[in-house]
Amino acid sequence: MWKRNLQSKLVWVVGFFCFCLLPSCSGPAEMGTPLPPNEPGDPCVNCWGFGKQFGDGETPLQVELQFVDLQPGEFFDPALDQFIITPHTLIQFNSACRYRVEASDFRFQIIWDPTRTVVQAVHLPTGRQIFDNTTAPLCATDVPNNLVNPGGVMMFGGNAMITWSLQGL
Repeated sequence: MWKRNLQSKLVWVVGFFCFCLLPSCSGPAEMGTPLPPNEPGDPCVNCWGFGKQFGDGETPLQVELQFVDLQPGEFFDPALDQFIITPHTLIQFNSACRYRVEASDFRFQIIWDPTRTVVQAVHLPTGRQIFDNTTAPLCATDVPNNLVNPGGVMMFGGNAMITWSLQGL
């Protein structure tokens, strides 16, 4: 519960700072699109619950995944760049700690298994990777890409940022 309150206060403080104190900010519109209301999903006991990393709140049914600072790889396709870096809504899939979506020939997936965080993105028709990390610490929400070389991939480098809306939980 304390983490949920802290996150809510942090969002308010950042919004106030941007809206009221920075002359270059024109208001809340520059803070990005708000996440859609959420609803409770199946409990992921790896990350949510008493004493867990994400606090004792409900496990969300959906999470948002966004990639930042990705670099073009050997098989980069500029026509797909905007789609890849747009935030993606992933829904619980096959288990409480697994989130996934397939859209526009891509699969995006997050798994919070008992010992680690897995984040992956792949172009399904070609099997070319965009993002792959199977070794991040458990319950990570800021995950670096283990693809660090442009050879054989669509994109490499960068980070995956995972968030979720507390509204509706």
